Amino acid sequence: MQISLRPFQRVALHLAGVSDTFMFVCARGLSKSWMCGVLAIAIANLYPRSEIVITSSTVGQANKMAEKILNEIIKRNSPVLL
Repeated sequence: MQISLRPFQRVALHLAGVSDTFMFVCARGLSKSWMCGVLAIAIANLYPRSEIVITSSTVGQANKMAEKILNEIIKRNSPVLL
């Protein structure tokens, strides 16, 4: 996908991809939702018939996550996905 990642993001995304359960606890501003979006795109590309469900407290938060996937990850960070 040609998305530049920091070392801790590479490790976290790798562990999330190979684990049955994965928990990533971090403070504010460490790109939790961005990394979830990257992982969702990777899973959608690797496993074409998979279903990706975004859950949140409100519909507005889920819509923000979907917009973040489209605008920040696909349009801004990945020339391959664009």
